[in-house]
Amino acid sequence: MIGAVVRYARRLSLAIWIGQMVFFGAIFAPRVFRVLERPVAGNLQAHLFPPYFAMGLVGDFLRQSEGGLFLTKLPQFVCQL
Repeated sequence: MIGAVVRYARRLSLAIWIGQMVFFGAIFAPRVFRVLERPVAGNLQAHLFPPYFAMGLVGDFLRQSEGGLFLTKLPQFVCQL
């Protein structure tokens, strides 16, 4: 039972992480540059990127620390989907 919960949590965290990257890179950033003037949009992005990447690193660390090094288990993980 606990193993199933851990597997679900790992898959959910991976889906959230990928969704966050796609949303920020493909939807949010282009829209900011369309709506705001270029210097203001650049300043906004410069202030948003450090916390954004820090959250990604923390999430990745937590995902890896749950069940060992995530990248070594990636082929097995993908095959189980």
